[in-house]
Amino acid sequence: MSSARNRQRIETALAKALPGSAVTGYAAGRANARLSSSATALILGFGLAFFLVAVLAGRLLIPGALLLLFFVGALKPFRGCAVTNSGVALLQTGAMHHRPTKVVTTVPLGCLLPPNITAVGARAVRVRVGPETVRLRRADYDRLVARVSQTTAGGPGAPVPTGWNV
Repeated sequence: MSSARNRQRIETALAKALPGSAVTGYAAGRANARLSSSATALILGFGLAFFLVAVLAGRLLIPGALLLLFFVGALKPFRGCAVTNSGVALLQTGAMHHRPTKVVTTVPLGCLLPPNITAVGARAVRVRVGPETVRLRRADYDRLVARVSQTTAGGPGAPVPTGWNV
């Protein structure tokens, strides 16, 4: 699938998730690790299946990579950050194409600026967005900050900050 087609599908999903909002920027990232109810259910379900297979087959079978992928996805869920005209929306996204599925929370535009940054690296930035800390690629974060500055300054002709220190 081409990136233009995927971008169009993401924009359609954003329009459904955020009706009436003008989305000016979007980036997909991952939330910090936590033991959620879905991760607990996954551990219990696979544990029960592992036990039943061991008892019924008489052999010890070790689950493979699929279990690991499901578990990591449940521990560190995918999140999307959308900059709108009224604030920043934190969205739950699908694992395959990072399309938004539902709104987790909305926060003011200033949440992407330095007081809410928890870690900065060469390739990634961790930002506190509402109740969650989200890891975004550095290029995506810089693009979102540029969109925030354009939104707060009044339009696309507004100056964009070139750097920041934390």
